[in-house]
Amino acid sequence: MNFQQVMAAPGQYIQLQATITDIKHMNGEYGSYALGKAQDNQGQVASVMFTCKKEMQFPTGLAAGHRCNWAGKFDANTQKMKLFFGSMAQADVAAQAPAQAPPQGPITPAAQALPPLPDPLPPYPPVSPGATHAIETRHVPVGRDATGVSIERQATVKAVCERYAGTDADLATMLDACGHFHKWIETGTVDFTVMNTPAPIMTDPNQDDSDLPPELRADYPG
Repeated sequence: MNFQQVMAAPGQYIQLQATITDIKHMNGEYGSYALGKAQDNQGQVASVMFTCKKEMQFPTGLAAGHRCNWAGKFDANTQKMKLFFGSMAQADVAAQAPAQAPPQGPITPAAQALPPLPDPLPPYPPVSPGATHAIETRHVPVGRDATGVSIERQATVKAVCERYAGTDADLATMLDACGHFHKWIETGTVDFTVMNTPAPIMTDPNQDDSDLPPELRADYPG
């Protein structure tokens, strides 16, 4: 999973791996947390709040370059994303392991045996056919600026999230809409097949930023 899929499913916890690129540790009313940026497996960088479940202790030793397993949650009302710490990724744990002293005495055949490889990471879950078009547009087209394409995709996801907020639309429908919107942004010409009926205005009780620090809440005066 990646940030695009997290933003396409606001209010839901999406499992993903991401690498910390910038982090500032904080200590607020609700305990330790951090603010900064992270990069997903697709190379997209997003501003996030690093936190953990209430029953866990937030790891204050996290630093830039650490690759971790997270549960991402996007709030469509505040347009903010949280990454809930799960564990260090296997590759990152191996890199931080202390070096062991070489064995003393003559090297035996048993000592020459290589250690077993770590278990491979679980494969990505299959994507429904309706989401194929959106997934295929993740790469940067030849001759286009990667920053500009990233901005286009973020604007597309934001528009689709606002369009389907409060509805029971599934992820495949929203990703398909992302594909149509981004095609229009990229070329200016597309035959839309998505419906244009305005979505009902509803308030999702799960979309609540009351557990955020004051400086991250939507009604914060600063």
